[in-house]
Amino acid sequence: MEKAKHFTKQTEMMPILKFDSIKKKYDKVVLKDLSLEIFKGEMVGIIGKSGAGKTTLLNLAGFLEAQDDGNIIYNGQVIDIKNERLLAEFRRSKIGFIVQNYALIGDRNVFYNIALPLLCKKEKMNHMRKKCVNIAEKLEIGDLLDKFPNELSGGEAQRVAIARALVKEPEIILADEPTGALDSITEQEILRIFTKLVQENIAILLVTHNMEVAKKCDRVFELEKGKMKEVNW
Repeated sequence: MEKAKHFTKQTEMMPILKFDSIKKKYDKVVLKDLSLEIFKGEMVGIIGKSGAGKTTLLNLAGFLEAQDDGNIIYNGQVIDIKNERLLAEFRRSKIGFIVQNYALIGDRNVFYNIALPLLCKKEKMNHMRKKCVNIAEKLEIGDLLDKFPNELSGGEAQRVAIARALVKEPEIILADEPTGALDSITEQEILRIFTKLVQENIAILLVTHNMEVAKKCDRVFELEKGKMKEVNW
């Protein structure tokens, strides 16, 4: 699969997500004056050594943590990190999360796992079922809706996790090592799905340690010592 070449108009667009001079520290400084713009219709990869701050960056992007300084701007709006109601709304409706271990609920079937974001929004069952079936068919897991996570292969489980992220129609997907537990063939299948999502104008921010995965991204940045630099292959 070749690297996507469809994204060419950054200067003509407003970024969907912008980090402006972000600082974050725990026992030590993790992110230092970090700035980054992410646009709809592109997949941005983040690489770096363990402990470099990659997951912290995703948590900030998903409003799961608050930065110590700087601004996070979503579609031109500076986000008030003290407004928990607003942050919860963004997490619920604007952002899809995909993680390496799938985070599926083991004692619930695939349909329930996909529908979970809609259950939280208390959508009507007939509408919810239609959306879940449609997204499952799109990801070629329509025949798995009655199965349970322990009956799925790694690739199937990751497709379920992707379906759960997509069912709420997010504008941006945050993916933390989404192919880390998969074999190379399944990895390529997941990357093809991501490429299609980007072509549908969804933004993807992806953390990976896999250079082959990173090379499929439109842009790649390396985190090191709290700073970020763009990688030119």
